[in-house]
Amino acid sequence: MKYFLETIAESLYSEFGNSLHRHCLVFPSRRAGLYFTRYLSSCIDKPVWMPATITINDLFRSFSPLKVVENEILLAELYKSFRSVSGSRESFDDFYFWGDMLLNDFDDVDKYLVDAASVFRNVTDLHRIDLEFGGLTEEQIEIIRQFWVSFDREKMTGEKSGFINIWSVLGSLYSAFRKALKDKGWAYEGMIFREVAEKTGGNQLLMEDWDMVHFIGFNAINNCERSLMQWLKKQGKARFYWDYDNSFKGSGTFSAAGTFIEKNIKLLGDDMPAGWSHESGMASVKEGVVRRVIAVSSDVAQVKLVSQLVEEIRDLSPENAHHTAVVLADENLLVPVLTSLPENCGDVNITMGYPMKYTQLYSLVKLLLTLQQNSRETSGEAYFRYNDVINVVKHQMIKELLRDDFEGIMDERVMLSAPVRVPASLLKKSKDSEILFRRASGPSGLTDYLKTVLGWLPQNDMNEGEGRSDSVTDIQVRNEFIYRIMLAVNRIEQ
Repeated sequence: MKYFLETIAESLYSEFGNSLHRHCLVFPSRRAGLYFTRYLSSCIDKPVWMPATITINDLFRSFSPLKVVENEILLAELYKSFRSVSGSRESFDDFYFWGDMLLNDFDDVDKYLVDAASVFRNVTDLHRIDLEFGGLTEEQIEIIRQFWVSFDREKMTGEKSGFINIWSVLGSLYSAFRKALKDKGWAYEGMIFREVAEKTGGNQLLMEDWDMVHFIGFNAINNCERSLMQWLKKQGKARFYWDYDNSFKGSGTFSAAGTFIEKNIKLLGDDMPAGWSHESGMASVKEGVVRRVIAVSSDVAQVKLVSQLVEEIRDLSPENAHHTAVVLADENLLVPVLTSLPENCGDVNITMGYPMKYTQLYSLVKLLLTLQQNSRETSGEAYFRYNDVINVVKHQMIKELLRDDFEGIMDERVMLSAPVRVPASLLKKSKDSEILFRRASGPSGLTDYLKTVLGWLPQNDMNEGEGRSDSVTDIQVRNEFIYRIMLAVNRIEQ
C-alpha cells in the first residue's frame, strides 16, 4: 500500500526530476509538508535542489508586501482605532474581551470576502434586515435574523449594552483599523487574504518565483483561497490533488462528508496520478484491515491502554513510527498520553493544538501574577500575602525545585510572625527562593520577573538525583510551554 503523499512525491519527481525546485508545493499544514519531504527524499539518489513546501497562509503572504503581526499588537492597534472612532474612554481591560472577538470576526469577514459594510451596519430593527442588507447570502441573513431575535433589548445587561455600543461603530472601526495597519505595513491574516484575492479579479498579481503551484490534500477552502486557486488554474500554473474516499461522493452513506470535495473537484479538477485509487477502506473492508473496539472505564484507563497497545506493535522503531497515529477525542488527554508513550517511539509529531490554560505552567504563572498583584512595600521591605506564598511554594512545579527551602518557608516561625503578610526577608532562604520572592516594580519589572522565573525552571533539569522523576518527554513538553509563554511575555513587553 502506498500513501497519498508518497504517491504524489514519486509522481512529481518522475515527471519533473531536477527541475522540481521551480515548483511550489502547498499543504494544509506544515506537518503534511514535512512528511512529503521525507517521501520525496527517498526518491532522490543524487544532490538536487528541493522544491518549496509551504502552507496556504505562506502562499498568500508571498503575494503581499504586508507583514502579519502578533495578536497582542493587533489588539493594541484595534483599541486605538476604537477610541478614535467611538470617542469612548473605555479602558483597555474592558475592551480586551470584545477586541479579541472582533479580530476573529474581521478575519472571517475578509477570508470569506463578505461585504463588510453590510454585515456591520447598525441593526436596530429586525425588519430592516430584508430591506437594507444587500450583498448577503440567504444563510448569512438567517444567522443575523436569529441572533437579533434572541438578543432581547428589553432585558439589557452591561455586556449587551457594551455590545450595542461597539456594534454601532463596527463599520467605521473596520475601515479605520485596516487603514491604520496598512499605513504601518502590518496586517492580520484575513486582511492579506482579501487583498490578494481582490487582486486576482483585476489580474494584478504576478507569479515569477515558480513555474507551477501544486495544492495537495485540501478539503474545505474559503472564498479567498478559492479565488487564488482559480486564478492560478486560469494561468495554467496550478494542479490539485485531493485525498478522499469514494464513499464521500455521490449519494452514499458518507456523502455529507464529501460536500467540499465534490465542489472542489467540479471547480478545480483532480490531478491525481493515473492508477491512484480513492478506495481507502473507509467504507469497505480490505484484506488485512482490522478494527477493534475496546471499552474502558475512565480517561486514565484509556491513556494506560494507549501505551500498552503501542508497545504491542511489532517492529516499531523511530524510523517507521510515523506510520502509526494516535487520534484523541479529548485534547485534555494529550499531555498524559505523551508522557506515557514507550521510549522507543522516537520523536512524536503532534498535530492537534493544546490550550495553554490546561497546563501546570499556566496555573503557575497565574499564581505568580496574583502574588505580585497583592504584594506591598513598606519602609523598603516587600511583603507578600501568606496565602499567595503558600499557593506558590506548594505548586507541583515549584515544590520539588525549592527542596530544603520549602521546609524553611513553611516553618512555624514564619506563620506566627505574619499571619496575613510575610516579609520577603523571611522567604529568601537561597538563590532559588530569592528569584521567586522579589517584588516587581512597574510593567517592565513584572515582565523581567516572569522571564527570570521561567528561565529558572529548566536550569534544574541538569541536577542529578534529588528524587527527580521527570521523564525526557515531560521536560520537552514543559520546555515547549515555557518557550510559548516567553514569546507572549516578550511581545507584551514590547
